[in-house]
Amino acid sequence: MKKWLCLAFALYRIVVIGQIVSKEAFVNEISRFAVDSGFSKFYLSNEAYPCRFKRFDYDELIKYSLKEMVPLNILNELSEHVYEDSADSYWISGKIDKAICIGADQIRSVLNPAWAVTYDHSLTNRQRERKIKKTIAAWEKRPQEEKLVYFFSRPEFTKDFQYAVIDLDYRCDEHECGRLSTYLLRLDHGKWKTIGIISPGEVG
Repeated sequence: MKKWLCLAFALYRIVVIGQIVSKEAFVNEISRFAVDSGFSKFYLSNEAYPCRFKRFDYDELIKYSLKEMVPLNILNELSEHVYEDSADSYWISGKIDKAICIGADQIRSVLNPAWAVTYDHSLTNRQRERKIKKTIAAWEKRPQEEKLVYFFSRPEFTKDFQYAVIDLDYRCDEHECGRLSTYLLRLDHGKWKTIGIISPGEVG
């Protein structure tokens, strides 16, 4: 009986932990930190790229970024997992709530709707200018959720699944508009809690 109870408990842990650390399930829980809750949908780059948390300055993190003390070995473990996880990966379409996963061409059309018109050589310069102006004017009237593209890295976890790290980024044009932050999170009573938000200058 005891053997069966141990086996059942082990299977339970595998199922529960599997649900917690599935990258799409994890993103479903923590995307609220980046995506406006009022959005009915959002565009997400289909590439789940590696997280940027490969190197860090511990003193800078303590001074500027962390809301609570995090043991150095935890940060080192997360950094090591990021370093080791370099293979190409993509989000599973339909597994992330409200997300519409799109590729590079669609991303460009969202962030720069006049791009195709700019290189349309069937138009005269005057026609091109008018069409670009009209295209941009129509784009500016769209809801905000249709003018942003989000970019989420693959999350990485400590072996005990109590800490995680992920990049949450968005762009609103092809140039400087947007925000990139690396989030450090701790599992607190079954919910992921932000314990640090790191700006680009604080990680390598």
